[in-house]
Amino acid sequence: MKRQVLNDVQIRSVGYDRRRERLAIEFTWTDDVRQFYPVAPAVYRQLLAAKPMYVFLNRLLASRSIREQRLRTEAGRVLMMARELEELLIQ
Repeated sequence: MKRQVLNDVQIRSVGYDRRRERLAIEFTWTDDVRQFYPVAPAVYRQLLAAKPMYVFLNRLLASRSIREQRLRTEAGRVLMMARELEELLIQ
């Protein structure tokens, strides 16, 4: 899923898969990408129109109407490999 870069305080980029109703968000405070589902197209449009977006997202998450899944990113893989290497070097 392709993500578009945003100018938001806490959200770096968003992507949306309309067919699967999945929303992918990369946050500015972490290298994680989190996927939320099910997210209706109308809710996705409301998110894009919200200022600031993270406030709308927080309200949506508080409603507990959607599920969340953390996705592995390239940056996450690199960090995991660095931690494993550090553990090997310390031993």
